Amino acid sequence: EIKTLSGNDPMVVYARKFGECDGRGADLEEAFTVLEKAVGAGSASACRAHCWFLQWGSIAGNTLLSFYQGRLVGDAKSGSNVLFEIAFAAYYTPCYVLISATSLLLKALPSKVPNVVSSALGCVLTCVASIWIVPLGVVGLATAPFRKK
Repeated sequence: EIKTLSGNDPMVVYARKFGECDGRGADLEEAFTVLEKAVGAGSASACRAHCWFLQWGSIAGNTLLSFYQGRLVGDAKSGSNVLFEIAFAAYYTPCYVLISATSLLLKALPSKVPNVVSSALGCVLTCVASIWIVPLGVVGLATAPFRKK
């Protein structure tokens, strides 16, 4: 059985608010408290993590597109840093190639697959992306004590 969510589902409401607030702010914290009461702490935390994962994907994808469709054709964004763009593209392009290849494979599957198959594919995509996310998270964690508060 495939689960569908309505627009009034607490997770959908929170995800929308997350998008509106870019993952920050008092309104979002209030929405998270409502979500936590509705679905429990574990499911609420998983929903928030998923939202951050999608936010990262959106920002990283837009940054890569800006590099490939802007910088490389002579139309760089004002104020952009060429060294950052090159380093970012060098680091994340392999990740996006793998995710794009996986997406093409998904298109070959029937539109309605059992939940276990859908969940397994979600786990695979998350693991693939985490290969690029986790090292930067470790660096961020290691340097956190040295940052200004």
